[in-house]
Parts: sequence; structure tokens; C-alpha cells
Amino acid sequence: MGGARIAAYAVAVVFLFTATAVTAQPTDQPTDPPPAPPNAPTKSKPAPKPEPKQPPTRADDPGDTSGTSAASAKPADAPGDAHNADKDHKGHKDHKDHKSGATKKSDNKVRHSTHSRPGGRPHFLKGELSRLTAARPNIPDRFVGLSTGISALPKDIDGALNTLYMSIEPQIDIKLPKLPNLKMSFGLPLRFQLAEFRGSFNRCLDVGLNARAMGATQADIATATATCISDEHDLVSRAEAFAFGGLRKLDWDEFSEFAKVIRYVRYGGDERKINLDVGPAKSQSLGHGTVIRRYNPNLDFNTTRVGVTFDAYHSYAGFESVVNDVLNPDVAGFLGFIRPLEPHAPNNVFLSRLSFGGSAVVGRNVPGRIRYQRGLFAPSEGLAVPTLDSDQDIVTMDNDHLIILGVDIETKLIRLEHADLKVYIDLQKILGKGKGYTVGGLARLSLGHPPDKALRIRGELHYFEPNYMPSFFDSFFDVHKYQYLQAGYRSSDGLAYFPTKLEYLDANARGKDRVGAYLSAALSVLGKFTVGLTVRGSFAVGKARDPGFAGPQFEDYSRCSFAADESLDCSGVAKITVDNAGYASLRIHGEMPFNKYVQGFVIYEVSSNSLDREGLDLLNFDADNELFLSGFRLKPFSWMWLQGEVHRHFFVPRVSNVDTGADTLQQDQNYRSAWTFAASLYVGRTY
Repeated sequence: MGGARIAAYAVAVVFLFTATAVTAQPTDQPTDPPPAPPNAPTKSKPAPKPEPKQPPTRADDPGDTSGTSAASAKPADAPGDAHNADKDHKGHKDHKDHKSGATKKSDNKVRHSTHSRPGGRPHFLKGELSRLTAARPNIPDRFVGLSTGISALPKDIDGALNTLYMSIEPQIDIKLPKLPNLKMSFGLPLRFQLAEFRGSFNRCLDVGLNARAMGATQADIATATATCISDEHDLVSRAEAFAFGGLRKLDWDEFSEFAKVIRYVRYGGDERKINLDVGPAKSQSLGHGTVIRRYNPNLDFNTTRVGVTFDAYHSYAGFESVVNDVLNPDVAGFLGFIRPLEPHAPNNVFLSRLSFGGSAVVGRNVPGRIRYQRGLFAPSEGLAVPTLDSDQDIVTMDNDHLIILGVDIETKLIRLEHADLKVYIDLQKILGKGKGYTVGGLARLSLGHPPDKALRIRGELHYFEPNYMPSFFDSFFDVHKYQYLQAGYRSSDGLAYFPTKLEYLDANARGKDRVGAYLSAALSVLGKFTVGLTVRGSFAVGKARDPGFAGPQFEDYSRCSFAADESLDCSGVAKITVDNAGYASLRIHGEMPFNKYVQGFVIYEVSSNSLDREGLDLLNFDADNELFLSGFRLKPFSWMWLQGEVHRHFFVPRVSNVDTGADTLQQDQNYRSAWTFAASLYVGRTY
């Protein structure tokens, strides 16, 4: 605590010292002339040559690849755009520099028009440095058509090319002439089973469970299961293997999934005072990302969520907000900001861009602990395995509503024609748990007249208590909230177990404070390529709050017993101490928007895994701590798009290690990462 306070006070002193120094110096930009008296004659200046028209930009996060890009980013303060003014930081809206994904917001929303504030930067690129997405091609504003294709999905974790589906999606994109700021798109994505090259071994697990429920012995259970496996494993040789099947039920088994008929609804835009973006979110962030950073609500392949981003500002105040699911939200965040000194020091870079913000983030029903059931087959026979519900979701208990409150301050230290630098301080507190501090900065550089290259570098230092995590809602949250890979361990019998993310925080509360860092960099050459790299990590420092603390401790489930009601009793069983090695992750992205006819992109992200692996184990492509997305698009005609995708998504398989020779299988029921493949054809016409 003392170290954290000293660090915070030291940074505050640096801020005050810098403010004094900057205030005493002239600004880098032309100053505003005094307002002319009413009816005073004015000199007209020739209008600067307009830049080529570009698509709207989004956020300035160096290291993401899901929104618009510098390949299409327009110069700041482009002549003729009343909202594209000198004010590249409109307050805490500049927080969106690190926002990622389809809901990312721009750093270049502004307070005033270029007419009210001369001295803009026509040779400076704002917005994020990435554009392409994995979901669908860029379609004209008014389009009606149909997409169809084939996808290969894993039926169980042992293989990917074992079930083929045919996808069909009629869609319509709408832009109303009387409401030019409103854009809408709707579709009905359907997947039908086309062929099955691997038996439905999940059925064999049900056969075994039903036999046990009827009092069968373990030998009888094994015999019934072996018979089922024998019946299923030759399915590929049967005629019905290629029979056209029904609708894939896992695509529509949750209430929230019925919202995916909304492809997007957008109003306003990143350059305007109101921005509304509704659609299947690929990545969401709030503010500087110290609580919500690149949170992906669709990490589980069998779950589709339609999220909302809504931002607004007026004069010197505003807000930004995110919700991960319009029908069944369980993550929501709000940030309000004010920039009070701008009217009083409009020509002072430091003071005019000094902004203060407050935020609140709520996580609803965050899993507390996993509910376990008695395993059926070796090696987990009679031992604890995670319980799944009828929708194949992990069942949890002791869930909690998590509330994280925060305050922050930011300003800009340097603002030149081609570059700027901002710094910020954040403080967040998880109610009932710990808190953390963040000091960060973002540097942006543009080159060329007009600019054709852009560079973004963001760095952050974190200091936080043992029962707090910066960016709690991150890329892997929807998996880590069930099984926090960084604290995985093996029981006495060698089975792997994972605590929930909340369970880890509670177990680590008596431990050491931690220091972490975040670094992200991206380079873009307009219309050519964008590459980015993001690294993040933390480690323990100082002394533990409890001198006897050796590390977080968790139940040795292999020694626990099941009661008559099948509840798990671990009383009197010694716990297992886990080495608290810390957290690390790496993200690489690249994209090549060659032209409007050919596009390609790739995203790779890996987080540390404490179980049987050292470090990040980069590019293993066979581990459960990796996320991979890639896509390629070709537009041979104005009415046709071709798209191919190779992804590595997360599933919860019921069975694994199926041996069709020995007619055995194992229960799994943990999150696993597996390959998916898809090829699609989009055809239609504009109207």
C-alpha cells in the first residue's frame, strides 16, 4: 500500500511540474485569433486542397485488427468536415485509442468544428490502424443478397474435419436517404448439417450415464459404452453420413442468440457527437482499457452475442458506454468525463486537454466456483469433472456480481503537426476486493504530405494489490472466468483442474502486491499493410500480506468424496498450493488491404498457462491458451464476394481421447481450443 501511494503521489507531482513547465511555454500550434467584433470584415483564405475521401475511422489502439484502419484513415481536420477539427482529444473520448474490434471508438471525436477552431492538422492521421474483420465482407450501404458456404466444425476435441455444415444467410443492408447517419443491416444466419465423418460419441457418454443411473456396474457401463462406440465409429462408410441434416441447434439454444439477426445498427459515427453501434461484438474496450480491454464476448464458438456501444458528448463533457449483450447482458461499463479548463486556456496544450473521468463496470453473475459431478470413465472414474447443463455450458455456483469503480486523469504533453503524446493515470477498485494503479502514455506519429504512414506506441505500468487484476475483462475473460489457466494445477491423481478467475483472486488475497506492464505498437502504410504487436505481463513484488502465505491454495478434488446427493465434500482434505508465477500474453496481428478487390488478415493471441507448460509456448497451435483468426476476401465482380476463414475457437467438449480400436473414451468437459474452417460466397445487388 505504501509503495502504491508513493508511486501515485510521485506521478501527481510530475503532472503538476509538467503543467507548470508547459504553461510557461508557447504551444506548438497556431493560436486562435481573438474573436472578431460583430459585423467586422474578414479576409477569406483560399480553401486548402481537400484530401481524398476516406471511410470513417475508429479507435487509436496500436495492435488490433478488427475495425477501420489507417489504410482507410483520413487525415485529422480534413477540410470540409465540421467534426474533424484540431481537437484530436475531445476529452476522455481520446481514451478510445486502445479500443479494439467492431465497437471501437475513435480518438478524433471533437468538441468544435474546424470553422470555430483554426489551426488543424491536415497531415496527421487519427483513428485506429486496423480495418479488417473476420465476420463478413464490407458491403455497400444499400444491398440485398444471400450468402452461402461450407464450414467444418469439431464434433469433439479429437478432430476438426469431422462435421460439415452448409451455411445460408439472406441479408439486407439499409441506408435511409432522410436519415443519412443511420445505417442498418439484418440477416438470418443458418447452419444445416451437410455431412458427418465422425460418430456422435456424445451419445455414447449418455448411454454410460443412463446405465449408471439405473444402477449398472462399472463393467456393464463399459460394455454398453463400447457397443455404442462400435456402432458409431464406422459412420463415415454409411450412406447416412452424407445425408442433409437439420439446423444446428447449438447456434440457437440461448435467448441472447436471437439478437444475431442484427448484423449492425449504426447511428452517427466516430466523428460526431453521438455514436451508436449495435452488432455482434468482436472486441470491446472502455476508457484506457484498464478494466475492459479487448473483451471478446463471442470467444465461445457456440455463443453469439450482439453488443452495444453508445457514446455522446456535448461541449466539454460526455460519456462512453459498452454492453456485451442486448438481450442478456452480464458485462456493462460506463465512463463519464469532463474537460473543464478548455474554455479558459484554449491555446495551452496541457491545460486545454486536461480531462477527468469516472467509470463504473459491472460483471453480472461472474462464476464463483465450478460445480462438479462424478466422472464415468478412466482416468476420471469416480472423480470430479465439471458439470455441464443441457446447453453444454459449465455449471457454476456461488456466483457474484462484480463492481469495479475507477477515476482517471489525462492530458496531452506534446502536439505537433505530425505527432502528439498524451499521458494518463487511472485508479480502479473492485468492491470487496483489491485496487490497482496505472500510469500510461500514447505516442502517435504520421508521415507524408498527405500522410501515408502512421505509427502508434502505447505503454503502461501497473501496480496492484494481490486480489485485483488490471483489464479484468480482457480477450480471454469468457474462458478464464470458468477456468483461469494461469492458476491451473494437477490433483494428487494427476487430473487437471482450474479455479475460476474470482476463485483465484480470493485465494491470492493474502499474497504479494504485483507489478505489471503493457506495451502495444502498430505500423501502417496506407493501402498496403498494417502490423502490430502487443505484450502484457505481471509479477509479484515485496512481501506477502500474510507472512505464512506460500501461494494460492485450491481443493485437491481427487481426494474429495461425493455425498448421496452427488454433492462434493472436500472437508478435511489438504489443499494444493499453486506456484503464483504471474500473467503474460502476446498478441500479433497483420493485415493487407491490397485494394477493394483483395483483402487478408491474421490475428494470433496467446496467454500464459501454468499447466505443464513454460512461458507462452508461442505458435504451438495445439494448446488451449491460443486464439487464432484469419481470413481472405476476393471480390471478382461488383455483385460477388468470396471469403475463406481459418479460426481457432473455444468449445466445451463432453468427450475426448476417443479410441475406436479399444472402444473407449474419456470425459472432458473443460474449455478447449479447436480449429474451424469456412468458405463463403456472397451474391447480391445494390439498390
